[in-house]
Amino acid sequence: MTFRMKPLLLTLLLIGATATAVLADDAAPEQTEDASTRHLPSRFRGLEFHPVGWTVRDHRFRLTNLIRMQPPGFRADEFDQWLAPTLGLGRGWEATVGVTGAERIGSGGEALFYGAGVQKQFVTEQRGLPAVSIGAYGMAGPHDQQGGRFYLAATKRIAGGPDDYFALDLHGGVKYELYDGDDYGSGSGVRPFVGLTAPVGPRLFLSADFSPSQAWQRTKMYSAGATYRVYKRVGITGGIRNNGFKTHPFISLSL
Repeated sequence: MTFRMKPLLLTLLLIGATATAVLADDAAPEQTEDASTRHLPSRFRGLEFHPVGWTVRDHRFRLTNLIRMQPPGFRADEFDQWLAPTLGLGRGWEATVGVTGAERIGSGGEALFYGAGVQKQFVTEQRGLPAVSIGAYGMAGPHDQQGGRFYLAATKRIAGGPDDYFALDLHGGVKYELYDGDDYGSGSGVRPFVGLTAPVGPRLFLSADFSPSQAWQRTKMYSAGATYRVYKRVGITGGIRNNGFKTHPFISLSL
């Protein structure tokens, strides 16, 4: 990471952490379990490209995260999260670090981006209320490419319960993305996003998400996929996705 990268990334994460801290209530009780998250597959996997309103519970650890970090502004065929360990810090907080691979369009091959993020859930889902969170992440990669995202995300279960065979969760929010680098210059933009997840029985989990394209993207972002749980939280995921540049079928291991 060069000297020029550090100020933007550190400022991005500092602003994100400060904004979430403003909404944190130190006197509030410990985070209670959302009705939608008591059904294991709902937490087994989130959306492909966007965050959800849930956060990882107090002192729980995951090898993958629900924040979904990608490098804004980087023109790539595909994004792959290679590593994204996440720790629940309590009171609705979670923190993550991660490595994302991006297959550059044109010459240059695959680039690796390193990042960190934080999310604070400040509304717990109950009755008519959705789970609501705010968060931020920053990423850095080759050729001084850097960027990140601020976001508001909400999740509401609209069908089924924790003991039902089928359930349906709706997700939505808004994201502000910005980037700067030697290859693609700089830019920023605000877009909404929506998604749905549907646990079916104890092993099958369906998901889809969508967002209008940013100014630097060629097409809309969308995905549709299914995860089959093989053992505990280990599963196989397959489907189709478009990261804002190209559409590809995919199959991967989910943790």
